[in-house]
Amino acid sequence: MIRYTFEGMGKRLILFAFTILLVSFSFGQADSASTDLEPIWEIPSKDAAEVYIDSVNAYRVIIPEWLELIDFRQEGVWGGVMPDTFQTRNALTIKSYPKDSFLSKSDFIMYVYGHVQVGKSPFWNSGFICTHKQMIPDYQFLGYQGYHLQLFRNGTTFLADYIITETSESYIWIDFTSTDQTHDLNQVKMFEFLRGFQVIE
Repeated sequence: MIRYTFEGMGKRLILFAFTILLVSFSFGQADSASTDLEPIWEIPSKDAAEVYIDSVNAYRVIIPEWLELIDFRQEGVWGGVMPDTFQTRNALTIKSYPKDSFLSKSDFIMYVYGHVQVGKSPFWNSGFICTHKQMIPDYQFLGYQGYHLQLFRNGTTFLADYIITETSESYIWIDFTSTDQTHDLNQVKMFEFLRGFQVIE
């Protein structure tokens, strides 16, 4: 598996503890919230950015030129930050979880999104309070169901868009975390990123 290490990050990073830490798993059965849509894969051209290949978790992704990679030093977590927007750098990560840790994809969706209750903390991060949650259609044109949370901490509201998918080896949680000011401006980068994401058969 190709690994990249980047150091010297001096600017404010919108990174949650649940973004960079692998947390314990839950095993509650959930109703299915999956979609039959077919994700898009954009074939890189000669002058495209590099392609990151994760052979352990069976996916590959085109690395956009604007994505500054970070070595999270956590197994199964890969990604980085977007360019500075209003002195804020939004996080974009792929988090991979072994399939044998969950009963099904529905169970994984329940772990990431389904169990979260408005007015309470997600159990994968007790430092935040969920103030709103909804399934969103924003990513369906790319073949994905989107999951959206608003999370509050220390006077700041964070907006998190999640894509949940799977490979032959793992369940995948793609996490775009932003603020009120930066979400709409940087969501187009999330679209671009997803066009370059592909499951390895």
